[in-house]
Amino acid sequence: MHEALITKGMVRGHKDNLMINHACNCVLIHPACHKPGVGGEEIFRKCLKHLIAHEGLPNILLWIRSMEKYFPNVANDVKYRVASAAIDIGLQPFPIGTRGALWQEK
Repeated sequence: MHEALITKGMVRGHKDNLMINHACNCVLIHPACHKPGVGGEEIFRKCLKHLIAHEGLPNILLWIRSMEKYFPNVANDVKYRVASAAIDIGLQPFPIGTRGALWQEK
């Protein structure tokens, strides 16, 4: 498992660090696409796109907000990073008119 939005390193030493093990934060990674220990914006965006497809952006944002009571600074930073990355990769985080469609690629 790979923690995509809030990583173990971000919450290391915190008594509630296991709270990040959630479907809105964890993905399985393919070794050819991602080398362990190597991150970056491209990997973040790939993981975010996967999470949005499977969990939905509204659910991800709700989960991040729920993390604010445990990790206020980290969750706040991640919330803005997710919103920025979603826009950069061409996702529209608002309903687009079709029932159940929560995002759409440009």
